[in-house]
Amino acid sequence: MGGRSEEGVAILSKYPIVHTEYVLLLRNVEDPDDNHQRVLLHAQVAITSVCPKVIVDVYVTHLSLSAPMRNESALHIWRTLSSASEKRGDVQILMGDFNAEPHEPSIQFLTGRTSLSFANDSSEYEEEMIGDMVDTYAELHPTEDPSGFTYPTCQPTKRIDYIFTRNCCSSTWTMQTVASYRQG
Repeated sequence: MGGRSEEGVAILSKYPIVHTEYVLLLRNVEDPDDNHQRVLLHAQVAITSVCPKVIVDVYVTHLSLSAPMRNESALHIWRTLSSASEKRGDVQILMGDFNAEPHEPSIQFLTGRTSLSFANDSSEYEEEMIGDMVDTYAELHPTEDPSGFTYPTCQPTKRIDYIFTRNCCSSTWTMQTVASYRQG
């Protein structure tokens, strides 16, 4: 059964989804650890159970097994989330399988602990960026807690799956909202 294989991500919501789009993330076809086209899926969700209603930008992704491509994807995702300011909802949630542990550069970048640089498309200089996402699990569990490990499925030994927030009132609200998605 050779040939092309595909995979994807999805967003399910008990609240109305008012807008959707996706972004193809960068891919290095010469890197054997980067053999799938990765995407960033975006849905604007109207949380109607609160007054006034809250618009939440929900993003989901599944990043590459290749560390250099995860870093490139983290920058690409950050640029996408940051450039969405004119159409951004009240809160941003970024979640998915990042294939990286908390100490790795892509996660450190997204949570504002280190900078990454990229070549600006319109000039020859490099621009340095730093993220400002909140790792909700780390905020709720300040010490390393094995109950947060997500990989491998049987007897997990590391955490590679995350829920990040931006412009959110609290991680508790985010976790309750995400939990209500799962239960709804």
